[in-house]
Amino acid sequence: LGLGGIRFSKNFSIEPYFIKFTALNLKGTLETPSEIELYVNGQLASRNVLSPGVFELKNISAEIGSGTAEIVIKDIYGKKQIISRSFFYSDRFLKKGLHEYNYSLGFIRSDYGEKSFSYERPAFLSSHNYGFNERFKAGYTAEASEKLINLGPAVSLLVMKGITIDTAFTFSNSEGESGYGAFLGYSYPSKHFSAALSARALSRYYSNLSLGPEEDKQSLEFNISAGRSFGSIGALSAGYAFSERHLGGETDRVSGTYRKVLSKRASFF
Repeated sequence: LGLGGIRFSKNFSIEPYFIKFTALNLKGTLETPSEIELYVNGQLASRNVLSPGVFELKNISAEIGSGTAEIVIKDIYGKKQIISRSFFYSDRFLKKGLHEYNYSLGFIRSDYGEKSFSYERPAFLSSHNYGFNERFKAGYTAEASEKLINLGPAVSLLVMKGITIDTAFTFSNSEGESGYGAFLGYSYPSKHFSAALSARALSRYYSNLSLGPEEDKQSLEFNISAGRSFGSIGALSAGYAFSERHLGGETDRVSGTYRKVLSKRASFF
């Protein structure tokens, strides 16, 4: 949807080193001056020499998904100690107390690709999410114009380590016709295995700024996928998708992929 006007938003992408989701922090105590080595999923991430006392390693970078972090402590007497901790990184959440939002007000672009400057009815778009804690994020989305309102909540919940549930519901009213949309998604990402499942349903007269109530739309959409990495052998993934439209027509799609990194400059797909 093209919109000409003004926008007020919080954009984390302009600060590449800012971690918007809850980061991994590790603590420990040293009795003597020691060398500290940090390994994330078996890869050396940092090496430091620290003085005796309490230490804390903050905002440790890691790949999205489940993993293991290890701190190897070597004291001045040559004694070695290993502290291991499993973790789960997810970009679906926000740090506690952090806001993420977008508010746009302007005019909808029309005749796209035909005219250079063509705008019609005024419109308003907004979304706002808030991180309540490392396991729970909630917010809303809203769209409005002279004859339309579309509004609903969205929630992301970490039900257990590595398993995330996303859900959203929207209510719409346009030109006297009311409708609803619902979404439910599940995801499990990790270094060696990942899986995702989602379902979306739209009622017959559901509408938003880019979809009118009388237009045909998908009544149900379902997707499921899974992938497994086998190290040097490569990675396999498979997926299935199904969709059904209100005015008739069903689509099934089955997919499978294989990928192997051959070198730093080449891969086979």
